Amino acid sequence: GVGLAWLEFGRKGASQVGFVERMEPVKTLFAERWYIDHFYRLFLDYVIYGIFSNLFTRNDRQVIDGGIDGIGRATVGGGRMLSFLQSGMLQYNLMVMFAVLALVALYFFF
Repeated sequence: GVGLAWLEFGRKGASQVGFVERMEPVKTLFAERWYIDHFYRLFLDYVIYGIFSNLFTRNDRQVIDGGIDGIGRATVGGGRMLSFLQSGMLQYNLMVMFAVLALVALYFFF
């Protein structure tokens, strides 16, 4: 190893350029930092942003929005069902209810 280094860098007339500089594909590989940034970007774009984003969007639309929409539909449906019980004669019905309660109270207490 030492002899090879002396031939490459130490002797007179040596080019003093490393072997990486002479091999263009290896030079490019090291210059691009082994393409780790490219692989990381592809991973983020396709796996994280692509797959997980779709999963979270689907969960939001089906579970969260579906639950809120279900509560709204149940409220409207319950209101429609209760509207059949209401005839618009609320004051008359309250008066009859209090009169019956008063008669029952008079019957039991006197």
